[in-house]
Amino acid sequence: MKTKTSPKDAFHLVGRNRIAAESARYVLEHEGFVVSGVSPNVAATWGALQAGPIPAILLVGSELPDGSGLSLLRTVREQYPSVRRVLFLHDTEPDYVKTAYDEGLDGLLSPNSGLAGFLACACTVQKGGHYICDRLSSMLRQRFGIDTATGHLILSPREQQVLEKVVEGLSSKQIGEQLDVSLHTVDNHRRNIIQKLGLSGRNALERYVLRKK
Repeated sequence: MKTKTSPKDAFHLVGRNRIAAESARYVLEHEGFVVSGVSPNVAATWGALQAGPIPAILLVGSELPDGSGLSLLRTVREQYPSVRRVLFLHDTEPDYVKTAYDEGLDGLLSPNSGLAGFLACACTVQKGGHYICDRLSSMLRQRFGIDTATGHLILSPREQQVLEKVVEGLSSKQIGEQLDVSLHTVDNHRRNIIQKLGLSGRNALERYVLRKK
């Protein structure tokens, strides 16, 4: 079923690859969304915003010929706070993903989102919700302990302390001595951390720590 939207719910697309941007426009319009325009770079985007009308949603690629898509969206928030912002990440390096997440965007997509994810994001954001594709959500959970459904850290303060000590290279016995808790308590915290971060397998927590370094 096609989505019915009005001009006040319009998308504006920003991407360096004209063919990809026009393909995205075709897909959105085919599904009943309104697309007010397509811009190839930061300068053209500012020209379109200043000329009006202001779109409801700005969907931007992270890499543009004349600047950063994330920087563009950060400035848009300051000058046009009513505009909802979606970023398509070309670079899915974990720290960059975390930086994009911390920006408080309305949508985050990756190259692995696919057509279904793209349309789910468009529909969710158009209705005022927030969308993060499964791959990026899983990355944020496993690498940073963030539950993207709530925006909260998954680990308790004590579990975060234990994890920090594991990162420092301490054994469970040493952690217990520093935190003044029993070895049994430390092992329970380790099991809870592994479960909450969605890890599995022998030495799962140690492998997780190595990835974070």
